[in-house]
Amino acid sequence: MKTLFLAVTGHLQELGIFRTIDMDKGQLDRSELRPQVAFPCALVKCSFTFSEYGGGIKNRLAQVRIRLAFDQTITRTGTDVPDAARNATLSYIEHAEEVFEAFRRFETNEYSAFEVNEFIQEDRNDGLVVMRLSFSTNRIDVEQ
Repeated sequence: MKTLFLAVTGHLQELGIFRTIDMDKGQLDRSELRPQVAFPCALVKCSFTFSEYGGGIKNRLAQVRIRLAFDQTITRTGTDVPDAARNATLSYIEHAEEVFEAFRRFETNEYSAFEVNEFIQEDRNDGLVVMRLSFSTNRIDVEQ
């Protein structure tokens, strides 16, 4: 888990978009407090399931969730808004798409190329814009 987390956060850092890159520990979900992150931020969570094939061979299927959070209002998105203001309001989408492109075939020395499972904007009412990207990858472990 650690090597995958470090690879993902290192790749996010190379993009030069985010002020905070960290493990997702629920920082954005504490409604009573303002999140203790600098925006924009990327929060990463890795989870695993395993399949035993016998003979000491195990498939480690990993799910990687990346939540991108932007502290900006998105009220000026309608077709009646001047193009310059509308494009500025929607700039967070460009950053999310940059992350999507950076990870849709990302692979490490240990894990196969990432496959996209999800790319959505979360419904929120706290003034934050949160895009959620989910990827799957796997690694075959062989017991010696």
